[in-house]
Amino acid sequence: MGTPRWWPGRWRGASRSRGVRSKCSNIAEADVKGLTEYDLIAVGGPTHYRTASQPMQEFLTSLRGFDFHGQMAFAFDTRKDSFWAGSAAKYIERELHSLGLTMIWPPLSAAVFVPEGAEDDGATLTKEERKERERSKVKLAEKMEELFQRTGREIGRTLSNVSSHPGA
Repeated sequence: MGTPRWWPGRWRGASRSRGVRSKCSNIAEADVKGLTEYDLIAVGGPTHYRTASQPMQEFLTSLRGFDFHGQMAFAFDTRKDSFWAGSAAKYIERELHSLGLTMIWPPLSAAVFVPEGAEDDGATLTKEERKERERSKVKLAEKMEELFQRTGREIGRTLSNVSSHPGA
């Protein structure tokens, strides 16, 4: 939910696990009430100012009032590879846990960067145009894709084990 354009492929590992189907959507398009029908909800997005973006915070607030008890969740984010970057995933995890979801995996961050030479001064662009231009040039740091594919496979195996052993 609320993920960068490159995200859907990262869940191939989970969706290839026996009996696990996955769906990826943007928070603006999410059927909030329909989320109560899923066994696992993976929620993530970019880190802004050391926490979740305002749209993500509003999305998480919109989940209040729905019954998510008995469901599992996983929080992730993208952020610059810096100690000072903060983590949207930690904020998302706290919010999901407060809604009654059981966290199935520790929050995970995908480090991103803007390649050298991709930046420009953007002097003639509006603030929003500059932000969009920077977002379109963001790349995953080395080994991030493999990390998330491996995590997806592990989560998929965990879900398969849970569904094959109900009540365990």
